[in-house]
Amino acid sequence: MRFYIFLISCMFCRGVVDGQRLAPGQKAIEANWGASSMKSPGQSYYLEAGFNSIGRHCNYWFWSGEYSRRLSTYVSHDKDIDVLLETYTVQGGRSFYLLGDFRRSVTLNLGVWAVGGYEAINKGNKLLPDGAVINNESAFVYGAGGRLSLEAYLSNRFVLLLRGGANVLLGTSLRQCRPGTSGGVRFNL
Repeated sequence: MRFYIFLISCMFCRGVVDGQRLAPGQKAIEANWGASSMKSPGQSYYLEAGFNSIGRHCNYWFWSGEYSRRLSTYVSHDKDIDVLLETYTVQGGRSFYLLGDFRRSVTLNLGVWAVGGYEAINKGNKLLPDGAVINNESAFVYGAGGRLSLEAYLSNRFVLLLRGGANVLLGTSLRQCRPGTSGGVRFNL
């Protein structure tokens, strides 16, 4: 019984030990999930996995790969047909520290990046079930993007991420500006 009382008291009365956060040379891996459409977030989403390298003044370089999936509805005479739009991209850029508390428990960063990849429309099938033909084509895409990122340290190693941003893609026959919101976690190595 004493052991359980000791364990509970340690959980509630523990001292906070802060390590060096956002130290130059520190590396991290992260994973994000985001919604590209608020109308149907379960069907229109993106997944991102990345690597970070912290530089001076709490700024960091990041590299990531992203898979984006959206469903677009084509209205036929007798039924609605979902057209799958997929984008596979890689990104590389820099995140700049804007605001934060003294202990770096919560920070606000601005990120900019270059992006390139491939966009597949309806898995390459141009003909829809009702006989209609898709005029848009799958293509290689490239461009740039930006985001605001709110980062909250849950511990010295785990960081909770909330982000909002947009990609501007060229080479696409679809919309060029693609906004999105995401949440994720980062693990500092």
